[in-house]
Amino acid sequence: MNHTLNFEFHKTGVVDHVASDRRIYIDVDRHACPKLAPIFSLCRIVGVQPLWTQIRRTAHGWHIIIELRDRLLPSESIAFQALAGSDSRREALNLMRVLAIRRTPIKDPFWRKRWNILYAHKVK
Repeated sequence: MNHTLNFEFHKTGVVDHVASDRRIYIDVDRHACPKLAPIFSLCRIVGVQPLWTQIRRTAHGWHIIIELRDRLLPSESIAFQALAGSDSRREALNLMRVLAIRRTPIKDPFWRKRWNILYAHKVK
């Protein structure tokens, strides 16, 4: 059985934000503006302090960016994003990339920051 990783991308876009250990990126794919109260409640439950929040309309929904006082591990960021209502496929792909980075030691900082990104807009 061949377990070769294929990093071929079928969609491309203009990158707006790359992974940060202090930022949460939530991608919500619905028309109505997401409520922030449940996300702030999640912050209190897990014990992280938001410093600022940004919410922006996208072509298919909303992007929410939260800067935290605390640093999170990639797996913690993925869990938080998923619990906060981020697109489940996006978070599954983020987890796939984090595990691939751990299993195949990638030293290049360019690629190490690409496990959790938000696009300004998609090109194709």
